Amino acid sequence: MTSLSTPQCLVSSDRLAATVNELLQVREYELTVQRRLRAASALLVAVEACKDGVLITGPQHTIQYANGSIEKMFGFRVEELLGHQAQDYFQTDRLKPEIDERINNFNDGKGEWEGQIAHRRKSGDSVPIWNRILPVNYHNG
Repeated sequence: MTSLSTPQCLVSSDRLAATVNELLQVREYELTVQRRLRAASALLVAVEACKDGVLITGPQHTIQYANGSIEKMFGFRVEELLGHQAQDYFQTDRLKPEIDERINNFNDGKGEWEGQIAHRRKSGDSVPIWNRILPVNYHNG
């Protein structure tokens, strides 16, 4: 006779194999998620420690992330930038129209631009900064 507190489960052998297989798949999925979270956390620490300014925008150029170096370079607090259009804060003095158009039309996930742009700091001073602008479409893998 068994105790009432002991759960009992009767499963046929073929169903047991399928259940074990499903549990192994769930475990592997959870381990994969944990590895990805650790990698994302390590990447965030590295970007935060980076001396280069890192600014991440969405497809409509809305600022989603800025590291501390952006704050030091331009004088804007990160909290001021988040959720706003990049063009509202990172104004340029002299930018050829074809370069401006190329930079602003990266929504197709193709292309890359690198070069010097004279940006305005919060104080109004103009500062030449080397930029590397590239689209990252994380929805495609």
